[in-house]
Amino acid sequence: MIQADLSFIDDFYSRPLGQRTRHLLGDVVNNLLDNTASQNILCCGYGFPYLEPLAGKARSGLAFMPAAMGVRRWPASAPNSAALVDLARLPLPDSSFDAVLVIHGLEFSPDPGEFLSEIWRILVPSGKAIIVVPNRRGAWSRSDHTPFGYGQPFTRRQLARILGTSGFRLCSFRSALYSPPFEGQQTQRLFGLAEAMGRRLWPKFAGVLVQRAEKQLLSGEAIAKPAAPLAAVRPAPTA
Repeated sequence: MIQADLSFIDDFYSRPLGQRTRHLLGDVVNNLLDNTASQNILCCGYGFPYLEPLAGKARSGLAFMPAAMGVRRWPASAPNSAALVDLARLPLPDSSFDAVLVIHGLEFSPDPGEFLSEIWRILVPSGKAIIVVPNRRGAWSRSDHTPFGYGQPFTRRQLARILGTSGFRLCSFRSALYSPPFEGQQTQRLFGLAEAMGRRLWPKFAGVLVQRAEKQLLSGEAIAKPAAPLAAVRPAPTA
């Protein structure tokens, strides 16, 4: 499995295609998160473009990134809230976050089920997880010009199955990025039109799948795996 590193993803989001992606996906993510006021939100993977609009609304926000990707300081004008961690063993107590956003994360995990079990553990009862993954059937998972062309893509059925076996109840589903992942100016102008048409005419071929799921808690159910010690966390550099 080939991992997209930090510099590559940073560069993608600095380009016009990445900026349009951030706008379209950001709208989808914000809609699924609903009211973020007074909530503790964690992002696993690379979520800086999607966390920024939430920074002034949520009670707190953390960005956890996997070792192979790298880490940088976030946010730029406040105390650092980004760290390098083992995403299969999060250094957080049980039931400590209201919402978790996973983007540029699950497809790079060597054990997606174990990763999602950790997300389940640290969510409060009925807490929500927003999972964004490349669509196996879409053009974006076949292009190495974007981060969605790296790692393991999923079908909608595969994503639903692994969330279900990890203790989640499926809620709202969305898809996005129907325009081809091309940088050309003409393609960029047609981005919005392709998005509107794609939802109606070829929904199975979206570039990404976005699933909202909620933590199910059955009577007496618990995940016994302890949280990683704080010593396992590597904060982002300050400069």
